[in-house]
Amino acid sequence: MLGSERVATMVKNLKTLLFVVEDISNITPQSQNDPLRMLPVILYIEKRIKMKHGGKSSSSVTSKAASVITLAEDVADEDIKSILKTKECEAPHVVAFTTGSELTGLYIVGDTRHITIDKKEGIMSAVLKLIATYYVFDLSYPKSHSMILGLLQSFVVEEAFKQKTSQGYKVLSKEIREKWNVCIAEASQ
Repeated sequence: MLGSERVATMVKNLKTLLFVVEDISNITPQSQNDPLRMLPVILYIEKRIKMKHGGKSSSSVTSKAASVITLAEDVADEDIKSILKTKECEAPHVVAFTTGSELTGLYIVGDTRHITIDKKEGIMSAVLKLIATYYVFDLSYPKSHSMILGLLQSFVVEEAFKQKTSQGYKVLSKEIREKWNVCIAEASQ
């Protein structure tokens, strides 16, 4: 159940994940309150944890996993509806509209629906609401988003992800856990 205490813990965990991954990846935010601040963190995680197919040989093929966040840049008003349009049973994901470096629209889309997210809340809030969408509707993660959603489940929701994971997932999860523990130890001093 997602009561207010659990949601507060998830918010705290998502912020911790943001800080930890920014540190690991050397991402420097433009500002502490930038609504797009979470975007490079999610993209970094997705890049690091892609599933490879074909064993350990050098001919392994990296999957073409779609990002859990679609960034639509400089979109004309008349094209917005077509970008928000999804197919029946299409997996929920975030769509962020930008003009220049400004966030101009934010949505969760999937299964022929879209939910408007207040752009002032930023990508971090949209990611949190995306996690809640999968949780509340008891949706299975699609292959295209399973690694990122599984990692978010492990660190933000604090529930083990029990599906097959990539080597990159395992390595990055270990790095995050080590930095996470340091952050927690420093915070408790």
